[in-house]
Amino acid sequence: MTVPLSLTLPHFDEADPDAPGQQDAQEQDSAAGNGNGASTLKDLLPDSALSPSIVLQLQAKPNGISSNAQYADASTAANKPEVTNASAAGARQLQLTGSAWVSRFPTSTSVNDLTPDFKGKVSDFLGAIKNAGGSISISATYRPPERAYLMHYAWAVSHGTVAPNAVPAMAGVNIQWDHGDDKASKQAAKDMVKGYHMRHAAALGSNHTKRLAIDMTITGMTGKKIKGKNGTEVEIKQDSDLYPVGASYGVNKLINDPPHWSANGH
Repeated sequence: MTVPLSLTLPHFDEADPDAPGQQDAQEQDSAAGNGNGASTLKDLLPDSALSPSIVLQLQAKPNGISSNAQYADASTAANKPEVTNASAAGARQLQLTGSAWVSRFPTSTSVNDLTPDFKGKVSDFLGAIKNAGGSISISATYRPPERAYLMHYAWAVSHGTVAPNAVPAMAGVNIQWDHGDDKASKQAAKDMVKGYHMRHAAALGSNHTKRLAIDMTITGMTGKKIKGKNGTEVEIKQDSDLYPVGASYGVNKLINDPPHWSANGH
């Protein structure tokens, strides 16, 4: 911070040879090579009164001495953030679409990531399947909203229902859908769809993002009997025979999506 200071000091008539200190001041000016009569505050004040952060120049004038002082606060200047190109380092950096995005914002495969109520229902159903001699492979439970966004628009761009440059941005997902070429943009989106193993469009908000769905493949149940929630045994002759059994536990099958089960069948 710089603060202008106007300072008036006692002065004497330049023509008065008897003025106290006049001769000494002239000798000091001459010795310092200061031909214009300029003097510094250091010449007038003791060292203890000076600070490194003060810059003061006194200018002698024919009718006396006046001064213009500037206080340059060195500490303030030192603490002032430097404005450089580095300040733009935090700018949003976008990465083009492609298969590399498939591994980001991973979907959970743990039953523990479901809501407490639905977790209990799923655990009971899975327990019944295992007791009957079946096997279970879980591919998805909770899906982060960011992943749902990527899946949703990967499908939309690859199928041409949304233009690459029309995909809305999502906070925290620094992706560039538009490659500057429609063919390249669609191909990159198709690579993502393939990586996600998608068979149909993904909703932006779904039972997966709400922790109310599970995708799983159940095998080894044909010809075996399984107990429903009420204890009644049901013989499984085909996969669809498991649907009412799951419903008895509160785990409902979405018919057109082979691995998908949820709290409400959607």
